[in-house]
Amino acid sequence: MENLNKYIQLVEDAIIELGVDPAVCRTELPNKWHLHRGQAQVVLMVRKSRTHKGEERDTLVMVSPVVVVPQEEKLKQKLYQFLLATTHQMITEAFSIAKEANGTEVAYISSTYFIDEMNKEEVAFMLDSMSFYAYKFSEELRAEFMGQKPANTGTKPFSLED
Repeated sequence: MENLNKYIQLVEDAIIELGVDPAVCRTELPNKWHLHRGQAQVVLMVRKSRTHKGEERDTLVMVSPVVVVPQEEKLKQKLYQFLLATTHQMITEAFSIAKEANGTEVAYISSTYFIDEMNKEEVAFMLDSMSFYAYKFSEELRAEFMGQKPANTGTKPFSLED
């Protein structure tokens, strides 16, 4: 990826814009960061993605696990219906289901965009929006489908200690 250093700087400038030190968010990979908003973890990655035309483009991907899919069929269908209806109402975020290595199904919220067309403010807005929904829905869905009590009623700002 020839523009990787430029994209790394763009993402880290956006992280700074949100009041977080990007040094504490870095991972062992130069194109990947971990942040938290409340108990919601958000993973950012700069990577190549394939378009519908088969072209590879540089993208910024943000993803966050929000809830473990329940085993009970009625609850599972209720969750699926909620995720589909809610995805339809969001602008850039969407829900998906993935099976983990241990066989557990997890619902994720994610957002992806072509990073070469973005500026710092757009990356910061995308991260703020994605993390807001990750926090909001993980709190609500874990309470309803996993029996976990919500941590708090307000939307938390970014924090590295949570």
